[in-house]
Amino acid sequence: VGKNVELSIYDSISKKKAITLYLDYPMVSLFNTGLLLQENRMGKNVLLVDDSSTMRKIIGRSLRQAGLDFDNIFEASDGLEALEVLEKEKVDIVLSDINMPNMDGISFLREKASRDAIKDIPVLMISTETGDDIIGEAKSLGAIGAIKKPFTPDKVNEVLGPLL
Repeated sequence: VGKNVELSIYDSISKKKAITLYLDYPMVSLFNTGLLLQENRMGKNVLLVDDSSTMRKIIGRSLRQAGLDFDNIFEASDGLEALEVLEKEKVDIVLSDINMPNMDGISFLREKASRDAIKDIPVLMISTETGDDIIGEAKSLGAIGAIKKPFTPDKVNEVLGPLL
């Protein structure tokens, strides 16, 4: 009772903030405005990088099953596409395979680290390659950790939950 709530209203097409309202809680519901309502923050965005479209779908489904709420799930089939997405979109975390054609996960980490605009975006490796040598190299290039395939939604939540 008497709690103040900051409510930002975003245009559903451009995703730009249209207005910020400061309301006492509980508040009156807003109906059929054509606007996306979000309480005081934009949601998180994730980029899934894997050469298998099926694996990208499995990872996306695991994120939802783990209860991790992302506004946007972007996809890339290799490190080159991932770099393009990161240059265009606001991404909060990247989940990347290691073995991919064109540009593998290690080369992706190396190139990402050289680009000031995207170098600080965290990357978690999701791969069948989880040997100490390859994961050590990934971590030395900025990866925050690794999840071994196959994985469960609980494992995804255990590793990713604290990072978000």
